[in-house]
Amino acid sequence: MSNEFDEQYELFVELLDTKTPQDAVKMLKMFGVAESLIQQIRERHEEAAIAVREHAIAPSVFAGNQATWYTGPHQDDKCWPALADQLRRKGWEKDSIGDLDRSSSQVMSMLNHPKEKQFSTRGLVVGHVQSGKTTNFTAVMAKAADRKYKLFIVLAGVHNGLRRQTQLRLVQDLVTPNQAQWMQLTVPEKDFTAPANAAAYFAKTNKQHVLCVIKKNAAVLRKFRDWLGTASDYLQDCPALIIDDEADQATVATKTINPLIREIMDRLPKSAYVGYTATPFANLLIDPGAEDLYPEDFIISLPKPKGHFGTEVLFGREPLDGEDPEDVDDGYDMIREIPDYEVDQVRPPSKAEKDSFVPEIEGSLRTAILYFLLTSGFRADRADTRVEYEEWCPELG
Repeated sequence: MSNEFDEQYELFVELLDTKTPQDAVKMLKMFGVAESLIQQIRERHEEAAIAVREHAIAPSVFAGNQATWYTGPHQDDKCWPALADQLRRKGWEKDSIGDLDRSSSQVMSMLNHPKEKQFSTRGLVVGHVQSGKTTNFTAVMAKAADRKYKLFIVLAGVHNGLRRQTQLRLVQDLVTPNQAQWMQLTVPEKDFTAPANAAAYFAKTNKQHVLCVIKKNAAVLRKFRDWLGTASDYLQDCPALIIDDEADQATVATKTINPLIREIMDRLPKSAYVGYTATPFANLLIDPGAEDLYPEDFIISLPKPKGHFGTEVLFGREPLDGEDPEDVDDGYDMIREIPDYEVDQVRPPSKAEKDSFVPEIEGSLRTAILYFLLTSGFRADRADTRVEYEEWCPELG
């Protein structure tokens, strides 16, 4: 390619920060760029965007009419590079960060360009249990922030503990490295309470991103919905990303939570809803024809991370059609049968005797407890932690 093409392509990519691909093409025409050169620029951009979406590491399905525009992080981005640096300091290997980069870019490629006039995207990301789904959606949020998404809403389960834990993670990995770029509507110690002036958060003069981590609780969601309503004039140009952590919990077919989530989306003319779960069955069984949260735009299945120790590794499974049995975990020797007579040693014979019953810690239960103490001791030793196990079980001393 010629130097002129490279220069014009770089200009086109810069324009995409503030304009959709269609509007960026119009700008090139206004600058007098030749039609033939514009066509080459469009083809190269489309190839790069399709490569991110279709040649990544996560299997996916997506709506055929959904445009793609995202070609990956830019050199001058702030949030994603800062997150990658955080992960390196935590000891992540280069290959693992590379996998996260590709899979999160793939999710990004399914979202709408933030400068589109209106959109309402619904997608689902499926991951293995305890396999880094939080890190993945943190990376997606970082990349969306770098591309000028404004409002970030994380629906963090139904319990205060998970909400607080999620807020702390996002503050550590997303907010603290670029503190001047973020405003927080919630803090670890407290769920959402409505600030006085909602419009101040979304005015065009405010260039900061807005983060809100809330529980799937009817009173909280109702309060947040109403607060958004007070800033409706400022939300027309406020691209929002809604992350539903544990999307199968309380979201599907509920009388209050489900309608409230959709009402929040209705308050936002530009919104992308992305559910994350390890158990997607309820989400996939939502009626696709209903006004609901069925993932009609895309579904992505995250690959199992290297070193992930989950149920397949533990218990094994039968190979699927086309799989080489040698590539499938056959499980560990983990199953132990408990003799029927031992059950009576730990279960009261009747309800009337439950208060006076004293269980006998013998046989397989005693062996299991001893194994637990031994393995806990090994883990504590690896972490250089002193634990006085002899006080719990002198026989282990």
